[in-house]
Amino acid sequence: MVALSEITDAAVYIERVGRLVADEARNNLIVSIAGTIVRDPDVFPDRSMYVVEQSGEPVAASLMTVPYNMILTDARDA
Repeated sequence: MVALSEITDAAVYIERVGRLVADEARNNLIVSIAGTIVRDPDVFPDRSMYVVEQSGEPVAASLMTVPYNMILTDARDA
């Protein structure tokens, strides 16, 4: 089963998508912004973080901070 979840806590988001974004060279922007939100949530007060999971494993993730565009990870084959 595939599930889309909105995550409101950046620390939980990083924990849930950790293995998915482990290649920091490819995912440095999403990792950096999420880390900034953990340290200082007021920097990006209007934000959305989502994770797509299949069988409990993350297969894709996104993060958006207004007014910027949404950032997407590469999707894994499930």
